[in-house]
Amino acid sequence: MTTSPTDPGRPAPLVPGRLPLLGHAHHLAHRPLPFLRSLPQYGELVRIRIGPQDVYVATSAALTRQILVPDARKFDKGEMFDELRQQMGNGLVTSSGDFHRRQRRLAQPAFRPERVSSFGHVMSHRAAAWAASWQPDTPIDLARQIDAVTLATLLDIIFNQTSDDLRATVKTWTAVRSGAMRRALSPAAAWRTRLAGPREPGSDPQAQKAVAALRNAIGQEINRRRTTDKDPGGLLSTLVHARDHQSGAGMSDEVVCDEILNLFVAGTGTMSAALAWTFHEIANHPDVEQQLLAELDAVTGRTQVQAEHIPHLPYTRQVLSEVLRRHPTWLLMRRTIQPVPLDQTLLPTGARVYLSPHILHHDPVLFPEPDSFAPDRWRPGRITPEHKDAFIPFSAGHRRCAGDGYAWTQLTLMLTNVLAQWRLRPADDRLVHSRVGTVERPDRLLMVPTRR
Repeated sequence: MTTSPTDPGRPAPLVPGRLPLLGHAHHLAHRPLPFLRSLPQYGELVRIRIGPQDVYVATSAALTRQILVPDARKFDKGEMFDELRQQMGNGLVTSSGDFHRRQRRLAQPAFRPERVSSFGHVMSHRAAAWAASWQPDTPIDLARQIDAVTLATLLDIIFNQTSDDLRATVKTWTAVRSGAMRRALSPAAAWRTRLAGPREPGSDPQAQKAVAALRNAIGQEINRRRTTDKDPGGLLSTLVHARDHQSGAGMSDEVVCDEILNLFVAGTGTMSAALAWTFHEIANHPDVEQQLLAELDAVTGRTQVQAEHIPHLPYTRQVLSEVLRRHPTWLLMRRTIQPVPLDQTLLPTGARVYLSPHILHHDPVLFPEPDSFAPDRWRPGRITPEHKDAFIPFSAGHRRCAGDGYAWTQLTLMLTNVLAQWRLRPADDRLVHSRVGTVERPDRLLMVPTRR
């Protein structure tokens, strides 16, 4: 059965288990990952309720791909990103439509493979220095340290030369960013919209003050690059001097600033969560660690790992692929900007649609024993087109993360430069659980380093 733009088709099935007033929001708040994984049994496209609002959830790889690739221009990014735009401006993460396509053309040179490789020495130096700061057999709060070192690395790459004042300003802003994901899933917010109508997204005074200070600091750095003969360099300079190959136009200072704010979010939270899970999985799978170390020693001879080593580390890539399969971004949000036939249902303009890499990555048909950590899934010859369609750690289509090459490079260099010096073991027997916010991350990661 097909659905025409004027035929409403059949309604998507409503998932059981909703509560009065709350809908299914209590499931998303208290057991989000098991709840999501329960949805495919009800259909490829299902409905849940957030308070009084219907939300459609695509549960299959085919439907997810349709939304992200051929039908991508029929959707914008939705309510969560309306709010994020107030905090981060209109950058690659938050923008949609023609503006997003123009920005992607302008920003793409900053993330070409040769440019990312040039960032490798910064990543390697930061990772090696970080690992060298540890004391043998002394417990470390690895998750907290990873957050700090990924942010420090990103600052070095963006600005090349970073003052202590700028670092402090960035850290203040990252500490007070408000929880847009939490509010997007809030039944209270949905009821306010139903009863009082849409409201302009706001921000608390502390967050407003922090983002104003950060914009001022970034503006000074942009001005240095526009007015000085001696360019300080860094990725910021690439964006400042970028020109659209079609029109020859560049970005305004405000738009460059927006892109930097977007980078602070895209290049830290997801990255640090993935790296934390990687160390957790390796510590709990000695056979995986042994193969990683054997490959690493054969390729580098225990010297500092550089970007040119990465193509010769295929098992490391398998391990990171399996981490990103098991612990991906758990929820993506979209909103229709026109009526969209999907499965056998016609979604109206303004319909909220959720996509879940977590659902796809735990499909037991494509990934048998999906809760097992098995890097051999990714051996050459075992990956089919179906696997590739279902594996979307960085989204897909024209909204695929422009910095996915950056992410793979940093994850590889951070991991291997630590493994060149240390083995890490849990500091105690307490179980590590998932803490689900904007991304899924370990609730704690207290580790003890032992010198190799």
